[in-house]
Amino acid sequence: MIRAALILTLGLLGAAAWSLDLPETARLNAERISPSDRYNAPVGAFDGAHVPTLAIDGSVRRQAWRILGTGATPLQVTAPLIEQLEADGFIIEFECVDDACGGFDFRFGTEVLPAPAMYVNLRSFHFVTALKGTRVAPEAVVTLLASATRDAIYLQTVEVQDGEVFAPAVTPDAPIQRPISRPERSEPAGLAASQPQAAGERGSIVLGGLVFETGATRLGSGPFQALDGLAKLMKDRPDLRVVLVGHTDSVGSYDSNRRISEARAEAVRQRLIQDHGIAAPRLEARGAAYLAPLASNLTEEGRTLNRRVEAVFLSGS
Repeated sequence: MIRAALILTLGLLGAAAWSLDLPETARLNAERISPSDRYNAPVGAFDGAHVPTLAIDGSVRRQAWRILGTGATPLQVTAPLIEQLEADGFIIEFECVDDACGGFDFRFGTEVLPAPAMYVNLRSFHFVTALKGTRVAPEAVVTLLASATRDAIYLQTVEVQDGEVFAPAVTPDAPIQRPISRPERSEPAGLAASQPQAAGERGSIVLGGLVFETGATRLGSGPFQALDGLAKLMKDRPDLRVVLVGHTDSVGSYDSNRRISEARAEAVRQRLIQDHGIAAPRLEARGAAYLAPLASNLTEEGRTLNRRVEAVFLSGS
């Protein structure tokens, strides 16, 4: 084992840092540090309407790791971290596993760093929220999200503390790709058509070229290269199921945006069924409203990026 230091600089706790021994294949995919920000830490499973959260203001560090070829489960990855948190005086406020969290609805009601830095397998993930202090006046908050794919574990950590400005966590054994100040506009429109196998292995893709104006749900006549590629992938992989997830900008209420986002996903679903011959049971349509932005909703450019439909790949079994 080579120590790949997963750094959380918990200055308020009187300790300079803590780390987890990870295999030599562990890599820090992304790090985002916000000296003054708000993080909505989940403190409950999806309750049928929303994911209960606790809003925490302070310095926020978000990290995403990829650990190749360990054969471990998400719980095995998070267990040493939980032990360390408890040793440092944290209390585990909330903990859940995939379906018990609320599955799809929990995932898209929770802040997650964008792909490809972080990936969440809806059938295999573990989430933890730990607090130092109380809900009313927390000194620090850490959330952990670990998810398993066929050949890797993805691990996201979010740390919040008041009054601390973090130094970037750069270590020799953990090459880092940063900063991620904002993601690219979307997947290229031709990705699904030109690289269907690679797209399927990634877990999800943005269906490029499907542009929606604020409040609009109608899909144009096309043709759309991304849908051509997705249909080809699904025909080549009859075991594959796809959840189409619609996303909106932040203009308007949550309820209206949830309806709009689901309607956009349903429009794409119907196009795949009617024009491409994909069996209806292999496709689902869901709406995430404005809960998973790719970019800032404070600019028109960012709002344009956030109006999109993603394809999330699931096994047919």
